[in-house]
Amino acid sequence: MEAIIALLLAMLGGVLALFCGLLELCIGLFVSISEFLFFLVTGGLQTAREKHQARREANQSKSNNVPPIEPNAAGENTSNAQLPNQVQPDRRKLNGVVSVIVILLIACGYIAWTISDHISQKRIENAEFQMEVLADQLEEQLKDENQADPIPGFMKERDPWRQPYQLFVDNMTAGSLIVVRSAGPDRTHETVDDLLEIRVVPKDAKEIGGELINRGLDVLKERMNRFMK
Repeated sequence: MEAIIALLLAMLGGVLALFCGLLELCIGLFVSISEFLFFLVTGGLQTAREKHQARREANQSKSNNVPPIEPNAAGENTSNAQLPNQVQPDRRKLNGVVSVIVILLIACGYIAWTISDHISQKRIENAEFQMEVLADQLEEQLKDENQADPIPGFMKERDPWRQPYQLFVDNMTAGSLIVVRSAGPDRTHETVDDLLEIRVVPKDAKEIGGELINRGLDVLKERMNRFMK
């Protein structure tokens, strides 16, 4: 068991390391493209190319410990001693702008998700309250002998997602079962996120006894008819 846990942790660490590497690569690529576009807009295509070439040489010099070389205005190669003072400030500004944009996007996404989740919860609460009211009304309708029994199927009332409520009625010997169903957030009936309100309406002893007697008489009549045939 411990070996399996260690293996799972190692696999998880590898996946996280791979994800971090890919994320770092994507961020670096995004920053490089943004930097090129920034210089392209502010200084033109030639300036963007020169800055991009200077950045590549600076990165290569970091890995090889060699001073970066870039052509001067006369076309001669000179030591890029001015690179930290010219390119680095612009890159820091660009990195700061990109970081602020990423943080704002993450914050906006979190706020949007929070608002959406709050709205969804309020709709669920409203649907549950409406279903309780409908189930109470249907229960009273079943108990009232002067009213017709409710008809199963889709109702005219709609839930907060603009879908009709669905009614199920099962008349049994001991009572009736009422189920009011809402399609739920996915707006599709008979799925895992459906909302249900269930009521059991019991019959009194006289009704149960009378129904049992009637069923017994029906069975007795059927057997007598078979015997006489």
